[in-house]
Amino acid sequence: MDLTDKILEMSIVETSSNSPTNVKTATNTISTTPTIVTAANTTTTINNGGPNDLQYISKNGSDYQQSNPSSTSSFRNSNFTSASSNRMSHLLEDVKSHDSLDIQSQRLKQLVEQISSQEAKLIRLKSLLKQAKEQSAINSELNNELKSVNRTIDEKDGELRFALNRIDNLNRQLTSHRRSRAYRNSKGSCTSLENKSNLSNGRRVSFDPLALLLDAAFEGELDLVIQTSKQVTDLSASHEECVTALHNAAVAGHYEIAKYLIDAGCDVNIQDCDGWTPLHCASSCNHLPLIKLLIENGALIYATTTTDHVTPAMKCEESIEGFEDCYNYLIQVQNNLGVINDGVVYALYDYEAQQEDELSFVTYEELIILRRGDSQEEEWWWARKKTSSNGEKSKEGYIPRNMVGLCPRAAAFKKTKRFININMKNNNANTIPN
Repeated sequence: MDLTDKILEMSIVETSSNSPTNVKTATNTISTTPTIVTAANTTTTINNGGPNDLQYISKNGSDYQQSNPSSTSSFRNSNFTSASSNRMSHLLEDVKSHDSLDIQSQRLKQLVEQISSQEAKLIRLKSLLKQAKEQSAINSELNNELKSVNRTIDEKDGELRFALNRIDNLNRQLTSHRRSRAYRNSKGSCTSLENKSNLSNGRRVSFDPLALLLDAAFEGELDLVIQTSKQVTDLSASHEECVTALHNAAVAGHYEIAKYLIDAGCDVNIQDCDGWTPLHCASSCNHLPLIKLLIENGALIYATTTTDHVTPAMKCEESIEGFEDCYNYLIQVQNNLGVINDGVVYALYDYEAQQEDELSFVTYEELIILRRGDSQEEEWWWARKKTSSNGEKSKEGYIPRNMVGLCPRAAAFKKTKRFININMKNNNANTIPN
């Protein structure tokens, strides 16, 4: 290679490194210029069309002489430029590949960080789940213990209530015995009417018929009740604590004795010192036949006691057989009062109106309930009289619900002095339930 070729090659390299456009131009120049290379013994002509468009003569294993030195130099420059372009292309691809690897590396790092974060969260969730299971087991154990304690409390509470009710019933029975026997114990003892008197030091001792009546009603001695009732002027009379023969018969569950006393004119709504009516007594012992008997003869379903202010339905005893039947029956009567029989109820006492919007009535009078209480007056019902004395429209007004019943009083009560006294005293406080 002569000096000119070297200078041309260096010029082409410099040009290709400084300006891609010049390289392209040189390449195009080379590809369009026909070149003839001569050598001994061989001649080849290459037509136009690129680097192969050369004519050369080669000699085996010997140097060759170019017929056109400038064309040969251009051919070399063209090959060099093509190699440089390929190398630059590879370098660019390597750079791009390197950049792509950096991006992939960054993404990989991000994925690793995300996986690490998720693993930390998973570990935390597993820890929380373990704690939750432990807490759930503790809660379950506590709930079981609480249920056990509640069952024990319920059992003890039931036993306590049963014991208290039993004590209450026994106290009432003892009180009744004490009242009914008090007079006889001060004079002596007897068990029948035949023993109503005896001789002591030549003197005759007589016994109070009322005391015998109270005792016989409690003991269930119907014959003795019938005999002694003829000697008592008021069958609704009582000794201490205002307990009557009907109270004793009701609490003891003696149906026949109670029926006899009612038919004889005994007051079914008379109260003792605690405000108990015979219906309260029968309800406290779950005596359903007696409860029905009393209501059918004018017992007050809404009468309340003076000590704890409860109705007969609330006195039914859960621990005694027959509770559900008695309680449901009394509640049914309460709900039907003023609803069935076209709303007709019966006055069980006399009442004189105290306000302009109230309605006066007398015992045995029929009233029609128009409205069973309201938001302002729960215990006062709006009613009117069924009939008017002068033919005019019956007056309407409020009436107290605890003075009317589903059935009228027994007819025999009209004939008693107590009924007459009640009318004369205009609802004496001692005979009108609270």
